[in-house]
Amino acid sequence: RNDSIEITPSQKKLYDSQNIRYLISTSNIKNDAYTKIFETNDKNNSFMVYESNTPNSKFSMYFSKEVVSSIDDYAQKIADPNFDITKTVLLEKDLDLNESGGQAEIKVKEISNGKFNLEVTTSRTGILVISDSFYPGWKATIDNQKTEIYPANINSKAITVPQGTHEINLEYSPESFKAGAAITVLSH
Repeated sequence: RNDSIEITPSQKKLYDSQNIRYLISTSNIKNDAYTKIFETNDKNNSFMVYESNTPNSKFSMYFSKEVVSSIDDYAQKIADPNFDITKTVLLEKDLDLNESGGQAEIKVKEISNGKFNLEVTTSRTGILVISDSFYPGWKATIDNQKTEIYPANINSKAITVPQGTHEINLEYSPESFKAGAAITVLSH
């Protein structure tokens, strides 16, 4: 096939904000930001897998934020060539944050189905963004103290992390699952 698609800079920023590392396409992708790593064919189609040359981490610390109130606000930010989604997190709620920069180290201690355990060391209070869907039922703790989870970058979750070294735990534990499990146990 001779057809191809081009990933615009705005699209690349959007994919990066969602930690999209791989693209699968039936068309060639014309963009220096992606490398074709695999291709397969069946009777009717070719399928190509592309990998980002600059993938984001699943876990990122931000020291700068902007507040958006709608999808249109978000789209305008992403389309702005001067806006860098890798340096500024987009939040739906304004958080008190001294935005003068900082340094952070994130050590992944455990990732399992519905659970993340991290050790975060930060030079100042920042916003930890987890490129994983914001969805009810997630619980977060910092040093075993419950903390609020905020929607970030449209489809991610975020928590504020104070200066210092902290153990961060996030776990998916919806109340509906607990209720269903209790009913199952009681019915036997």
